[in-house]
Amino acid sequence: MTTASYVPPSVLPPLAQKFAPLLKRKWFRELVLAPPTLTGRRFSNKTEDYGVFMPSRVARIAQVSIYVQDIARSRRWYEKLAGLRHSRTCEEEAHPFKEGWRIRCCYMSAAQHEECLVLVEERDPDGSVTVPSGMSFFHTAFELQGNRLEDTLAFAAQARAIDALLRELPEDLQRSDEVQVLKTVASRKVYNIVQLIYRAQNYEGHSKDYEFSRLSMRDHWRAGYHDAVRTLRHPEVLARPMSLEGVLTFDLERDGRE
Repeated sequence: MTTASYVPPSVLPPLAQKFAPLLKRKWFRELVLAPPTLTGRRFSNKTEDYGVFMPSRVARIAQVSIYVQDIARSRRWYEKLAGLRHSRTCEEEAHPFKEGWRIRCCYMSAAQHEECLVLVEERDPDGSVTVPSGMSFFHTAFELQGNRLEDTLAFAAQARAIDALLRELPEDLQRSDEVQVLKTVASRKVYNIVQLIYRAQNYEGHSKDYEFSRLSMRDHWRAGYHDAVRTLRHPEVLARPMSLEGVLTFDLERDGRE
């Protein structure tokens, strides 16, 4: 069996591709935004006037998967000593990485953390339970902070509310130190948010939560690429939001596999 690397084609026209490296330069980005600013399609040619968020940071460990020799016994141990509760136990299925092997997973939840622990029972082709030597962790997932949709909407609403309030203040209060501090967070920026959500296929089981093989990742990347291309075919996602909230969200209804 042979596999070929999937390299998504560029969605930029050939001429634009030649100028793509210049987008790293602030002066060039402002030059590109100048024509739509002069025609009124945009309110500014300054890139800092548009919503740009900081990269996400790890907030906490979201899920840990460990190998066990007996799911039932391990479940009782974590329920009794750690206070976890049983969420669900899946049927035995094919191992995502080892041909001929089987695994079964039991999901445990904490009081304020759903399915934070996964107990993984692994069986070899002969049906015997095994635990990898010197390696008990099967998978660890991290939860990221910031850039969540609800955080973005709340931030935009607060910034616009502060801006509107400051504009109503009398001129003598505009010069106060407290108002100057508030002006640093006040904003009339607007945002278009496109949600590209991977939707599991019929052939994918619960192992999609921890199965990150190259073949699976290429399939996910391909789906995301086609979703993005199909989204950009709709001009409304690039239009300036006219709503009072200053935020428009777009969500694809189906997975884009073209």
